[in-house]
Amino acid sequence: LNNYLALVFAFIFLMNPTIHHLNLEDFHFETIAIPLFIYSFYFLLNDRYNLFLIFQILLLSIKEEVALVVLSFGIFTFLYKNRKVGLLVVIMAIISFFSSFFIFFPMFDVEEYIYNENTFSKYGDDPKDIIRNLINPSNLAKNIFTNANYQYTLKLFLPLLFLPILAPRVYIFFIMYIINLLSSWSYAHSINYHYSALIIPSLYLASIFGLSKFKNKIILICIPLLLIISSIIANVYLA
Repeated sequence: LNNYLALVFAFIFLMNPTIHHLNLEDFHFETIAIPLFIYSFYFLLNDRYNLFLIFQILLLSIKEEVALVVLSFGIFTFLYKNRKVGLLVVIMAIISFFSSFFIFFPMFDVEEYIYNENTFSKYGDDPKDIIRNLINPSNLAKNIFTNANYQYTLKLFLPLLFLPILAPRVYIFFIMYIINLLSSWSYAHSINYHYSALIIPSLYLASIFGLSKFKNKIILICIPLLLIISSIIANVYLA
């Protein structure tokens, strides 16, 4: 990014209504993941793999579901940057995820967390039922294409003028967005709560990649101006 675009993206990030809601809501550990995500990608782009791995470990220390974000980093790194580092991060993420859900949760008697009303209760009462219903196309479509998810998606993507959809290379980082769409917990379908914290950095990352598709100088001036306007409007009406 040139200085102009860097300043624009810094401004619209701070104007994002979800960021404002995170600042006003009670403290949740997911918010810590936002700067760690940004620094992780910065170090990855600059091939500073030691610092990248340190920040991946820091991400894994936040909360169990953040392992899925780290898994996304690992897959992206394997495909586009460094296969050895990417594979290492994938292994770290898988170990962290499964040890949380199948060792530490049962150890502290909190394994019912994933089955209660806050997560995937509408898909079943045990892992087999949940997986079976999640891979059922008709059931999956019924739970994804809802009015709540439509409103949620609009509020996430509209301030960014839907630029993220122009960056399929980084779709892998939308894993938490997909999980929120599938979740039984109504708060996960709202930008007003911390459940969207892990989605925000991936949307801005995708927007930068999406904007890079344009080469025309006039377009590269107009779109950032429109981003500023849309972000201010979103902040006024959604924050």
